[in-house]
Amino acid sequence: MDYRAMENVAQSLSYQDPAAAAAWLDSMPNRTRNSYVYNNIAANWVDSDPAKAMEWVKNLPPGQSQRNAAQGITYRLAESNPALAGEFVLSLPSGSSQNEMAATVASRWAAQDVN
Repeated sequence: MDYRAMENVAQSLSYQDPAAAAAWLDSMPNRTRNSYVYNNIAANWVDSDPAKAMEWVKNLPPGQSQRNAAQGITYRLAESNPALAGEFVLSLPSGSSQNEMAATVASRWAAQDVN
């Protein structure tokens, strides 16, 4: 399956059943996975079940897919619940990715406080 088709299937499935989308993606061979699909699944999952979405991301193997999934959660939560987004970011391994996500949360939170 090519990356675009995988992205379309995962995106559609993640709107209806993000847990099933994650399981489907995990069943694909590593070489065919597109790490950006993890972002879409996580972002959609956090809307319906933040705790399970965060748990899924934390249990992904370290690497680009986990970073993309964490970004999906962080960006989505930063809009609706910056406090929870901040807690999630602080639970991630320290490093440049965590710093970037923390800056995003801080920026969105500050913008909400101004408005």
